[in-house]
Amino acid sequence: MTASTPRRFLHRRQKVPGPPSAAVPGEPAAMPANRSSARRAVINPAQKDAWEQRQTQVDTGHLPLAILDASDDQVAAELAAQGVTAEQVRNAIEEAWDAGTTDGKPWRFPTPDGLPPITLNASLVIDQVIQTSETGFAINPAALLVALTNSRCLAGTVLYRLRTLSTTPDNIARCPCQDT
Repeated sequence: MTASTPRRFLHRRQKVPGPPSAAVPGEPAAMPANRSSARRAVINPAQKDAWEQRQTQVDTGHLPLAILDASDDQVAAELAAQGVTAEQVRNAIEEAWDAGTTDGKPWRFPTPDGLPPITLNASLVIDQVIQTSETGFAINPAALLVALTNSRCLAGTVLYRLRTLSTTPDNIARCPCQDT
Protein backbone atom coordinates (compact mmCIF):
# COMPACT_ATOMS: atom_id res chain seq x y z
CA MET A 1 0.00 0.00 0.00
CA THR A 2 1.40 3.36 -0.98
CA ALA A 3 1.11 6.59 0.93
CA SER A 4 -1.14 8.12 -1.76
CA THR A 5 -3.88 5.48 -1.40
CA PRO A 6 -5.34 6.73 1.90
CA ARG A 7 -5.34 10.28 0.57
CA ARG A 8 -7.38 9.28 -2.51
CA PHE A 9 -9.73 7.30 -0.32
CA LEU A 10 -10.32 10.25 2.01
CA HIS A 11 -10.73 12.55 -0.96
CA ARG A 12 -13.52 10.34 -2.34
CA ARG A 13 -15.26 10.06 1.03
CA GLN A 14 -15.46 13.83 1.39
CA LYS A 15 -17.54 14.13 -1.78
CA VAL A 16 -20.61 12.52 -0.25
CA PRO A 17 -23.73 14.21 -1.60
CA GLY A 18 -25.91 16.09 0.85
CA PRO A 19 -29.54 15.29 1.66
CA PRO A 20 -31.97 15.53 -1.24
CA SER A 21 -33.67 18.88 -1.59
CA ALA A 22 -37.29 19.14 -0.55
CA ALA A 23 -39.98 19.51 -3.18
CA VAL A 24 -41.02 23.04 -3.98
CA PRO A 25 -44.58 23.77 -2.79
CA GLY A 26 -46.98 24.23 -5.68
CA GLU A 27 -44.83 22.17 -8.05
CA PRO A 28 -46.20 18.83 -9.28
CA ALA A 29 -44.97 15.82 -7.35
CA ALA A 30 -42.27 13.72 -8.93
CA MET A 31 -43.50 10.75 -10.95
CA PRO A 32 -42.95 7.42 -9.22
CA ALA A 33 -39.68 5.86 -10.27
CA ASN A 34 -40.96 2.30 -10.59
CA ARG A 35 -44.03 0.12 -10.41
CA SER A 36 -43.55 -0.60 -6.70
CA SER A 37 -43.57 3.06 -5.68
CA ALA A 38 -46.64 3.68 -7.85
CA ARG A 39 -48.45 0.82 -6.11
CA ARG A 40 -47.42 2.19 -2.70
CA ALA A 41 -48.91 5.59 -3.56
CA VAL A 42 -52.35 3.94 -3.82
CA ILE A 43 -51.98 1.13 -1.31
CA ASN A 44 -50.65 3.17 1.64
CA PRO A 45 -53.80 5.31 2.09
CA ALA A 46 -56.01 2.25 1.56
CA GLN A 47 -54.06 0.26 4.18
CA LYS A 48 -54.26 3.15 6.60
CA ASP A 49 -58.03 3.33 6.10
CA ALA A 50 -58.43 -0.43 6.62
CA TRP A 51 -56.26 -0.34 9.73
CA GLU A 52 -58.23 2.57 11.22
CA GLN A 53 -61.47 0.66 10.61
CA ARG A 54 -59.92 -2.47 12.17
CA GLN A 55 -60.56 -4.55 9.06
CA THR A 56 -58.61 -7.71 8.32
CA GLN A 57 -57.70 -6.95 4.70
CA VAL A 58 -57.48 -4.22 2.09
CA ASP A 59 -60.01 -5.09 -0.58
CA THR A 60 -61.15 -3.16 -3.63
CA GLY A 61 -63.61 -1.20 -1.50
CA HIS A 62 -60.72 0.65 0.14
CA LEU A 63 -59.29 1.82 -3.20
CA PRO A 64 -62.13 4.19 -4.20
CA LEU A 65 -62.27 5.49 -0.63
CA ALA A 66 -58.54 6.27 -0.82
CA ILE A 67 -58.88 8.14 -4.12
CA LEU A 68 -62.02 9.94 -2.93
CA ASP A 69 -60.03 11.23 0.04
CA ALA A 70 -57.51 12.69 -2.41
CA SER A 71 -60.43 14.81 -3.78
CA ASP A 72 -59.19 14.91 -7.36
CA ASP A 73 -61.18 16.92 -9.93
CA GLN A 74 -60.88 14.11 -12.49
CA VAL A 75 -62.41 11.64 -10.03
CA ALA A 76 -65.32 13.99 -9.34
CA ALA A 77 -65.86 14.45 -13.09
CA GLU A 78 -65.79 10.67 -13.66
CA LEU A 79 -68.30 10.09 -10.87
CA ALA A 80 -70.51 12.86 -12.24
CA ALA A 81 -70.37 11.22 -15.69
CA GLN A 82 -71.63 8.03 -14.05
CA GLY A 83 -74.36 9.95 -12.21
CA VAL A 84 -72.92 9.14 -8.79
CA THR A 85 -71.64 11.30 -5.94
CA ALA A 86 -68.67 10.55 -3.72
CA GLU A 87 -70.92 10.30 -0.67
CA GLN A 88 -73.07 7.65 -2.37
CA VAL A 89 -69.97 5.58 -3.14
CA ARG A 90 -68.71 5.89 0.43
CA ASN A 91 -72.08 4.90 1.94
CA ALA A 92 -72.63 1.98 -0.45
CA ILE A 93 -69.19 0.49 0.23
CA GLU A 94 -69.66 0.81 3.99
CA GLU A 95 -73.10 -0.84 3.71
CA ALA A 96 -71.54 -3.71 1.73
CA TRP A 97 -68.90 -4.19 4.44
CA ASP A 98 -71.58 -4.09 7.15
CA ALA A 99 -73.43 -6.84 5.26
CA GLY A 100 -70.24 -8.94 5.30
CA THR A 101 -69.33 -8.58 1.62
CA THR A 102 -65.59 -8.67 0.86
CA ASP A 103 -63.27 -9.67 -1.96
CA GLY A 104 -62.90 -13.37 -1.29
CA LYS A 105 -62.47 -14.90 2.13
CA PRO A 106 -61.39 -12.70 5.05
CA TRP A 107 -57.71 -12.87 5.99
CA ARG A 108 -57.35 -14.81 9.24
CA PHE A 109 -53.63 -14.68 9.97
CA PRO A 110 -51.70 -11.86 11.68
CA THR A 111 -49.33 -9.90 9.50
CA PRO A 112 -45.76 -9.11 10.59
CA ASP A 113 -46.04 -5.34 10.33
CA GLY A 114 -49.59 -5.11 11.65
CA LEU A 115 -51.04 -3.62 8.47
CA PRO A 116 -53.84 -5.51 6.69
CA PRO A 117 -52.77 -7.42 3.57
CA ILE A 118 -54.01 -6.49 0.10
CA THR A 119 -56.46 -8.86 -1.59
CA LEU A 120 -55.68 -10.35 -4.97
CA ASN A 121 -58.49 -8.40 -6.68
CA ALA A 122 -57.20 -5.06 -5.36
CA SER A 123 -53.67 -5.90 -6.47
CA LEU A 124 -54.82 -6.95 -9.95
CA VAL A 125 -56.81 -3.73 -10.47
CA ILE A 126 -53.81 -1.59 -9.46
CA ASP A 127 -51.48 -3.55 -11.75
CA GLN A 128 -53.94 -3.18 -14.64
CA VAL A 129 -53.99 0.61 -14.20
CA ILE A 130 -50.18 0.79 -14.04
CA GLN A 131 -49.80 -1.34 -17.19
CA THR A 132 -52.25 0.77 -19.18
CA SER A 133 -50.90 4.08 -17.88
CA GLU A 134 -49.73 6.43 -20.60
CA THR A 135 -47.64 8.48 -18.18
CA GLY A 136 -45.12 5.86 -17.11
CA PHE A 137 -45.64 4.53 -13.62
CA ALA A 138 -47.99 7.25 -12.34
CA ILE A 139 -51.48 6.10 -11.39
CA ASN A 140 -54.26 8.35 -12.57
CA PRO A 141 -57.06 8.28 -9.92
CA ALA A 142 -59.78 8.59 -12.59
CA ALA A 143 -58.28 5.62 -14.47
CA LEU A 144 -58.28 3.62 -11.23
CA LEU A 145 -61.95 4.47 -10.71
CA VAL A 146 -62.81 3.35 -14.26
CA ALA A 147 -60.85 0.11 -13.78
CA LEU A 148 -62.71 -0.55 -10.53
CA THR A 149 -66.06 0.18 -12.20
CA ASN A 150 -65.36 -2.30 -14.99
CA SER A 151 -64.03 -5.09 -12.75
CA ARG A 152 -65.95 -7.86 -11.05
CA CYS A 153 -65.14 -7.17 -7.43
CA LEU A 154 -66.70 -5.50 -4.39
CA ALA A 155 -66.03 -1.94 -5.57
CA GLY A 156 -67.04 -2.75 -9.15
CA THR A 157 -70.33 -4.23 -8.00
CA VAL A 158 -71.07 -1.25 -5.77
CA LEU A 159 -70.20 1.28 -8.47
CA TYR A 160 -72.20 -0.63 -11.09
CA ARG A 161 -75.29 -0.75 -8.84
CA LEU A 162 -75.04 2.95 -8.07
CA ARG A 163 -74.65 3.75 -11.74
CA THR A 164 -77.70 1.69 -12.72
CA LEU A 165 -79.79 3.36 -10.01
CA SER A 166 -79.14 6.74 -11.61
CA THR A 167 -79.49 5.68 -15.25
CA THR A 168 -78.96 8.33 -17.90
CA PRO A 169 -78.23 7.88 -21.62
CA ASP A 170 -74.49 8.42 -20.93
CA ASN A 171 -74.46 5.69 -18.27
CA ILE A 172 -76.19 3.20 -20.54
CA ALA A 173 -73.60 3.83 -23.28
CA ARG A 174 -70.78 3.24 -20.76
CA CYS A 175 -72.21 -0.03 -19.41
CA PRO A 176 -69.54 -2.80 -19.59
CA CYS A 177 -72.20 -5.43 -20.34
CA GLN A 178 -72.91 -3.81 -23.73
CA ASP A 179 -69.30 -4.28 -24.86
CA THR A 180 -69.94 -7.98 -25.53
